[in-house]
Amino acid sequence: MTGLATPALGAVDVMRLPVMPIVLRHALERAGEGRPTETLARAIGRDAGLAMRFLAATASAAGIQQSANTSLEQQVHTLGGGIAQTILMRAARDRLREPASAAAAQDALAHWAHSLHCAHIAQAVAEACAYSSPHEAYLAGLLHDVGMLALAADMPHAWSGIAAAAAHEGQLLELELDRLETSHAEVSCMLATRIGLPGHLADALLLQHAPYAELLGTHKLVRMLWVTEACTERSGSAPDLQTYARLIGLPPEALDAALRQAAVRFIQDVQELSAPVPAADRWWRLPVPAHEDPARTPEAAWQAGADTRLLDTVMQSASLQQAPALLMGAEDTGGVLSRLRSITAALLGLQMFVAFLHDSAARSLTGWFVSPQRLAPAELDIPMNAGTSLVVRTAIERTPQQAPSTHGGERLRGVDIEIARLLQAPALATVPLTAGSALLGVLAFGVSQEQAQRMALDTGMLQRLAEMASHALTHRKAHADQQRLKETDLRERLRNSARRLVHEARNPLTVMKTHLELLGERVRNGDPIDKDIRVLRAEIDRVSEIIGRIGSADLSVEKAQAPTDINALVRELMVVYREALFVTRAIEVGLELDPRLPSVMTDPNALKQVLLNFWKNASEAMPAGGQVRVRTLDRVNYEGRLMVEISVSDTGTGMPAEMLETLFSERLTMSKGADRGYGLNNAYTLVKQLGGHVLCRSEPERGTMFTVLLPRQSGASAARA
Repeated sequence: MTGLATPALGAVDVMRLPVMPIVLRHALERAGEGRPTETLARAIGRDAGLAMRFLAATASAAGIQQSANTSLEQQVHTLGGGIAQTILMRAARDRLREPASAAAAQDALAHWAHSLHCAHIAQAVAEACAYSSPHEAYLAGLLHDVGMLALAADMPHAWSGIAAAAAHEGQLLELELDRLETSHAEVSCMLATRIGLPGHLADALLLQHAPYAELLGTHKLVRMLWVTEACTERSGSAPDLQTYARLIGLPPEALDAALRQAAVRFIQDVQELSAPVPAADRWWRLPVPAHEDPARTPEAAWQAGADTRLLDTVMQSASLQQAPALLMGAEDTGGVLSRLRSITAALLGLQMFVAFLHDSAARSLTGWFVSPQRLAPAELDIPMNAGTSLVVRTAIERTPQQAPSTHGGERLRGVDIEIARLLQAPALATVPLTAGSALLGVLAFGVSQEQAQRMALDTGMLQRLAEMASHALTHRKAHADQQRLKETDLRERLRNSARRLVHEARNPLTVMKTHLELLGERVRNGDPIDKDIRVLRAEIDRVSEIIGRIGSADLSVEKAQAPTDINALVRELMVVYREALFVTRAIEVGLELDPRLPSVMTDPNALKQVLLNFWKNASEAMPAGGQVRVRTLDRVNYEGRLMVEISVSDTGTGMPAEMLETLFSERLTMSKGADRGYGLNNAYTLVKQLGGHVLCRSEPERGTMFTVLLPRQSGASAARA
């Protein structure tokens, strides 16, 4: 063998490889139900043609070879659910457009069963050999005869004649090489290489029928696949386990155990798909014996039924295509249920239902009646221990139910009779609403006698609709919870904003009230008060601006940047607050203002709030009198930047170390709903918004110093910038 397929096969379209309808239907159902990637990949991995379509699609989407990545789960994840469903729908279209003949159906079933069986053997052998990638071995076993599918699809007449003339697989290979100048093994290798599978996997497909002597020294996967194929030969004699086990370095009993394990897995897959198990002598493609009528074989009858069921699944998928978007577009739980009713009425003729929503706290199912006219409580509350109820059984078992059963032996009892009467129907069909392992509720539909007869066909669609509705309900609940959190957060922010602003307004108002009382005495003494009135008017305007921000969710201040003479701002502010904060408490005030200090670009109102908070904090720390010093300095280097400094120091009580660590934290301001401490947190926030830094040094009984550093950017330099 050369490993090079004939040029005639160079244009083989992997997307035309035949697919078993029962596997395709199984995969379509899982894709439509939004099952996890692992579940969908397992369904796809039961058919060689379907697996090749996905592998080719991934290689095409990536534009590069897939190298060592042979995990079908990863391939499906890479493509995404939408593309996966598109591939499945195209495969279904191809199958229904050209259904297999009776003879071909029998051949396809035999080929499929042999490929699936080899996949399980290869995986079990790989696990026994402790091979690093058992899923890679599974894929090699599944694809080992994919060349047969390609030959049958690309040159059906030539290859069918060869296959019909072959008495066994060895003769089949000889005829292929003689008439086609290639073999199905070479074609399998060519296709694997084309879609970018690892080189050793392609070699395993090529050498699966090589003589034993040529296998020594080959890759472990090559030898494992050869053993897999050899153990399924129909030679009439038992496999030579001694020789085969020696080739892959296993004890014979370990190989025998792997074969038995693979047989169990294979039968489980076949049973899950409800497929017939072909006779042992048909586990690869063999011609139908002349004395048999192909149309009467069990395999042919099963294939015809499989095509019918596949068509039904395709039609369901097409019918349900818009359902998820409709359900997800509902605004609340009632909207989801109302839209679901419209969909079930249009698709299944089920005009009304009762939605029993699960109350996990009360362990009960509360009913809501959903009809074209209304959505209202059904006054039905079923406890989860009501074991005779069809609704409760559906909730506990998480499976659809129907009563009365068309098979007899089942009847409506207790509360189910009330539900049926409410729905004006002689029978009930129920489906669970679940989100993962969580129970959301149960849908109970009233069905007529005619609907009950065909409910076996409609249950699948009804269950898929219930899963879509569950997803929509979960999404709506998560969205509603998120909205509640946002609203709670907004209310809390507004509440904190109001507290902050009220605190900032109350401080100057309290001080100004005291100052006005002092002004009254000065007026009586005939002292000039023009400057005081001007400063008070400016402070009143500032307080008015603070009050105007109450109700805003934005906690930041409006930074009205302007060239500001900080020394003048300190003197002006001291006019109003010296007597009210300091003189009346026997506190001496000292100003040490650097005359070289330039004007800086800052928000004067914000800076006033900062200074007022520090001054008020200092006055409260010296109830028995003391000293306050306000100092400004120019050209302070802080982390390589020139800053101006404003410091406020006092000789008050000071603070312990543990208080200093959380001095500017908002947590200190929330005690028992009071607003104490808001000032320092506000001052810290304002300075940060101004691009500056706040420092604090304090020691018990020795006083406190707050230092503010602001960027030294003069008004002139800012204008030039």
